[in-house]
Amino acid sequence: MKGSFFAILCVLIELASCLSLSAQDNRFVVVESGRHGYINQEGMLVIPTTLQGTYVLHFSEGLVGFSERVKPEPAKIPYVDKDGKLRLFPQEKWGFIDTSGAVVIRARFDAVAEFSPGLAAVATDTDRTSHSCMDCDLNQHWGFIDKSGKEVIPLQYHAVSSFSEGLAAVSHCGYVNTSGVVAIPPAFSYCGDFSEDLADVLNSGKWRYIDKQGKVVLEVPYEGVRSFKNGLAAVEEGLSGPDQKFGYIDKHGKQVWKPKPAL
Repeated sequence: MKGSFFAILCVLIELASCLSLSAQDNRFVVVESGRHGYINQEGMLVIPTTLQGTYVLHFSEGLVGFSERVKPEPAKIPYVDKDGKLRLFPQEKWGFIDTSGAVVIRARFDAVAEFSPGLAAVATDTDRTSHSCMDCDLNQHWGFIDKSGKEVIPLQYHAVSSFSEGLAAVSHCGYVNTSGVVAIPPAFSYCGDFSEDLADVLNSGKWRYIDKQGKVVLEVPYEGVRSFKNGLAAVEEGLSGPDQKFGYIDKHGKQVWKPKPAL
């Protein structure tokens, strides 16, 4: 989980940066006067630009997260709430709407992620209702709900990723299955999403790829790696700067494209 467990989505500091030419369920994000809505492929506004939130999610499996501000709203930011807690952003509660804009799951969570597949990560007790959770309170509790809003995996983790190929990374870098059963015990300092049956993990300063049983199948001598896509994974040599190089390896660790400077 590079920087956070949430590599699954369009994470935003500014709404405008979420505009994308790709969409799911024929819904595209549009932004107007600091609020957002959704158009279809024909350019018709199907969900009015009345939504607001710290971040914007794309539709996934027919649903998308939406937020409602907690009343009364603060006169200035940051502020101390009624419980004496410092808040860096306005308090929001999050739920889900369908492709028509109808509320399917009422806004009752402090943060949400996209559905994948059939389950969405949700949280309570977060200091910042931001998907990237860059300054979240350690008291936050993440878990998973289904499309009816039923809690399937208890909200008990400090951080989670969305499910990928049947597994999700959770606090302290282990993996659970869709029933919440630990499939791979916590053992890493970073754990990426599974892709093509492998996940990139960092342990003792070394990058490795593990299978779904947690077995190391490939260890690589690079400073950075990415998930496998279509049989190849991007790798990085060197730290950030002009000497950094980028290349590709196959699932045997063989260099398919020798790392070269980007500039």
